[in-house]
Amino acid sequence: MDLPGNPIYRRERGFWGKPNPFYDNLSRFSPFAVLGAIGLGFCGGASNPSLLANPDSSLFFVYCLVCLPGVLFNVLTLFGTFMAPALTAPSISYERYQGTWELLCITPYSTASILLAKLFGALARLPIWRPLFALSLLQAGLLFCSTLLASEFLAGLLMVLVMVVRPWLDILFAALLGMLISTWLRSSPLALTLTYGGVLVFKIVSGLVLWLIILERFNLPGESILIGSSLGVVTFSVLAVLALFGGLMVRAGRINMSEI
Repeated sequence: MDLPGNPIYRRERGFWGKPNPFYDNLSRFSPFAVLGAIGLGFCGGASNPSLLANPDSSLFFVYCLVCLPGVLFNVLTLFGTFMAPALTAPSISYERYQGTWELLCITPYSTASILLAKLFGALARLPIWRPLFALSLLQAGLLFCSTLLASEFLAGLLMVLVMVVRPWLDILFAALLGMLISTWLRSSPLALTLTYGGVLVFKIVSGLVLWLIILERFNLPGESILIGSSLGVVTFSVLAVLALFGGLMVRAGRINMSEI
């Protein structure tokens, strides 16, 4: 599938037309979103679970190195998670409201091509991907070094997996949830509001700290708790993303059949 040459993808990127006025309106308040993300990101980066792996004061400098990039890392993740629904929640509901979804249904593109073009075209408007990728690798490397020094090799590998994959899954979940909800509603503001509520619930349920607290109640060794929580977070997030995309395909297919 040639996304760069897909006219639907190019429209969502903003190369022509006006695909999403809601994102443009929300972008005006992006400085406040950045300030909020900085505050939450500082809390998340400063309370990195790796700090609980080994309280040895000799590793304090290493822990600080893990926390400092973690602040900016969490800022970008939270900002992307906050802005993604504004890009995708109105994507289908706004098309149906304007009566242009029927035109997309009769194009030679398949349902999957239309949805992927709208999804990745919308997300491509976020200016965070390169720094987020660099910071995820840096944060993962520093975290792995800290757990390696603490003689927790397997736990370190799994924590690295969480650090590299988790932000992308969070943003993708928020984007897909917005698109799925927009297939049920013609009101874009309502779809956006419900998406933010769903994202908040997902962040709570899939939080690493929550999984650590749950597993600690089973009186497991420290390394087993880190391994179990890391696997739990990644597995839950992957399954949630796959379920959303499957549901989106089903709903879009039903809309096509009813509106063509």
